[in-house]
Amino acid sequence: QRMVHRILSRTDILPTNKEQEVMSLLCDLTRGSPVLADIASEVVCAYCEGGDNDVAMERLMMEVIQPSLVANGTKDDLLAHACILVGGLNLDRVEHLTLCSLAMYGSCPVPSDILTKISGIILSALPNCQYTEDHVVQQLLKRRLVKLHPSMVLAAPAMSYASTLYQVPQLVIDAILHGTKDAEIVLAAGIAHKAIVSKIPHGDHAHVTPTTAQRPHMRPPTM
Repeated sequence: QRMVHRILSRTDILPTNKEQEVMSLLCDLTRGSPVLADIASEVVCAYCEGGDNDVAMERLMMEVIQPSLVANGTKDDLLAHACILVGGLNLDRVEHLTLCSLAMYGSCPVPSDILTKISGIILSALPNCQYTEDHVVQQLLKRRLVKLHPSMVLAAPAMSYASTLYQVPQLVIDAILHGTKDAEIVLAAGIAHKAIVSKIPHGDHAHVTPTTAQRPHMRPPTM
């Protein structure tokens, strides 16, 4: 129901037998995970953007569902399915590197200014890219790869926290880092570190080191 409501509200798919079969197989692919159900919905919507739903259903069967059937029953089938679904979103290099950089913080909440700073660092190295920082952030939110974190509950009524917090689900982190080359992991860690350092008052930078939670065997990159 979670998937079908989202898909039917954003596409003109008619629930014929063929479409119902695809939806049923996609539901099996999520293994009951709300995170994967949301991503699966976005995969269907992305495939249907071309307007030809019959072609979209055939591509979904061939490119997403059939590879999942191969992974079905393996030891890490949930991770394998997550990788297939995230891959079905066809992230471009800016979105992929932004998500990898966010993954360096683990599943802890990330302030909005850090998220936009990360995309800004990446875009500054791509002068010909037409994206804006907000576009990258909105694309990750739209595709359900980044989610709003619940508001903080503060002990003192006088305290306030104005920044919006975001969070990357752990299953998405595992999927986006799975199979990613070490060189890109190092780059992502460097970007994540630079984004944090940029928000720290001058003189306190020496106390901050890049996180190595995702690859504990790796030596932190020197910034």
